[in-house]
Amino acid sequence: MHLFNIFCSFVITIYFFLICKEFNFSKKIIYILFFIFIGISPSLLMYENFIHYTNLSVLLFMIISFNFIKFGKTSNFQYEIKIYFYLILLMYTWSAFSHPAVVLGIFLIIFFSKQNNKINSLLLFILVLAISLLPSIKNKILFNYFSNTTWPGLQLVQVLERYDYKYPLCSYDLVDIPIHENAYINDNPAKNFNHQSLVGEKSRYNTIALIYRSKECLPFAIGLIKKDPMNFIKIVKFNLISSHGHFSFDFGMKPNNWENIFGFFDDLKSNYFTNKFKVRGIQLYHLIFHLFFISIAIKLIINFKKRNSYDLSIIAIYFLYCWIIFISHVGAGFEFERMRHTGHAIHLLFVSLVIKNNFFNFKKFIE
Repeated sequence: MHLFNIFCSFVITIYFFLICKEFNFSKKIIYILFFIFIGISPSLLMYENFIHYTNLSVLLFMIISFNFIKFGKTSNFQYEIKIYFYLILLMYTWSAFSHPAVVLGIFLIIFFSKQNNKINSLLLFILVLAISLLPSIKNKILFNYFSNTTWPGLQLVQVLERYDYKYPLCSYDLVDIPIHENAYINDNPAKNFNHQSLVGEKSRYNTIALIYRSKECLPFAIGLIKKDPMNFIKIVKFNLISSHGHFSFDFGMKPNNWENIFGFFDDLKSNYFTNKFKVRGIQLYHLIFHLFFISIAIKLIINFKKRNSYDLSIIAIYFLYCWIIFISHVGAGFEFERMRHTGHAIHLLFVSLVIKNNFFNFKKFIE
């Protein structure tokens, strides 16, 4: 898996170069961008070296971004096919992307980008939408649970931090697992759950006990949100602002010898002043970053009749990134902020667009 992650990082770097070439940057600018790109993301060199989807999902996001840029320039149907193909791979790599809303959002942006062949786009959308629903259909057939993920109840409880409710029912702790496995088996007598990947000690977090917990805790979590929606909004707002003051690699399992090579990133947190500077600096960067892409979206809305495929393709990539932010903070909690790393390509696009627009010359930008 370590070698596979290194291979993914190598291919990511190739696509980094290809995206830079699409902006017609000189070698000097490409070198500068490369050191920025790697400098703020040592995760590309050393990340979670176990069976995990992070580096693979970064690679797929990078390929999708590249094909969107090509599509924005040419509106060629082959790039549309490639976008959906790699989006499907991303869906099956990370269930958060298999939600129909993702496919619909991408389709609408592509549909309004094109001047012709819109019927082909519609047919392709219907096919990809059907493919995106396959995990939910599979879960319904196998587990009597129609959803692309089996943990939404537990994840909402994680956002609300109410693990105490009927503990360990609404926690991820592997306690009372046989009890909850048997409860789910009794609720679904027609299903066969005898395989060791679903029940028993070897199943671990794949156990059907967590499906039972999620189904039982989902009404509780929704009830808490309905009872005090402002509290839920405050929690999400705090997690959103707080997480944007961290590097994407501040959470999660770090590989061996991380401290020997990238320990200075962790050392920033050990001092009050350097930590405050780090947090506020990263938050300011993200504020400018989001405002930049929002300004592009506003410009497109105001001048909708004069819209161009290139700007819409940039917004499509930003839409995918925002989906990561939304699903991580609203549906999973602060612990999943490391998933921002998936959309690392959008930061490359941001810096590239800033350079192409003469370093925040907004007068030129809005003309």
